[in-house]
Amino acid sequence: MSKGIENFSHIDASSFKEKLLESVIIDVHTPDEYAAGHIPKAISINLYADDFKDKINGLNRELTYCVYCYSGGRSQQTLFVMKETEFREVHGLEDGICAWDSVDFEVG
Repeated sequence: MSKGIENFSHIDASSFKEKLLESVIIDVHTPDEYAAGHIPKAISINLYADDFKDKINGLNRELTYCVYCYSGGRSQQTLFVMKETEFREVHGLEDGICAWDSVDFEVG
């Protein structure tokens, strides 16, 4: 039986910011969107790339991850993939970087 994800959620921008200190940050935008602005220290793993699942599968499943996109749809898809492949803890940014921008958090 699959253990699944112990902590799998979409959280608001303030809660997401608190989690960043203990997490690997994943931006699932396209490369052009990532270049236009991203959360500092975020790694880019394009959801639409052919090697997306390979890159996700290459990550350490025991770490905590924070995933975001533009408005929350792509991060939701990513959380589903990570849940199915038994990551321990993954949080998605509710309403994506749009919510992050709305509270004036830093964008690189």
